[in-house]
Amino acid sequence: MTKGFDWALSAAALSFVLHDVARGRGHDLVSATLLALNATVGVLFLVRRPSTRSASLGEHLACAASVPLSALALALAPTPSSWSLSASLAFAACGAAAILSLGALGRSFAVLPSVRQVVGRGPFQLVRHPIYGCELA
Repeated sequence: MTKGFDWALSAAALSFVLHDVARGRGHDLVSATLLALNATVGVLFLVRRPSTRSASLGEHLACAASVPLSALALALAPTPSSWSLSASLAFAACGAAAILSLGALGRSFAVLPSVRQVVGRGPFQLVRHPIYGCELA
């Protein structure tokens, strides 16, 4: 992918953050966690290194299903204000762990499969895919 594409993806992620902040969202724990995750991803698109090899079309298509499924999950989820305190705390804890994992991933960040530098620091010392673990928890 080109650097221009990375800038566009960053702008999209950060515009979601700015839009939600302008609408007064982010005052509850769940919304604040989502804002922090989107902001982290937006910044990582700006600093990531180029891939040394991109995935095949089939690999990209296999991953593409996660985008509409994620949107569907968010659409079906109850509003954050109706979450119990324990659910909100669990979501925030997993969100914080995901942000730390994304930070450890740093310039090797990618959304779609590609070859970048392998990361073995932070949570990646313990688990190969800590961000997926955070999403599943």
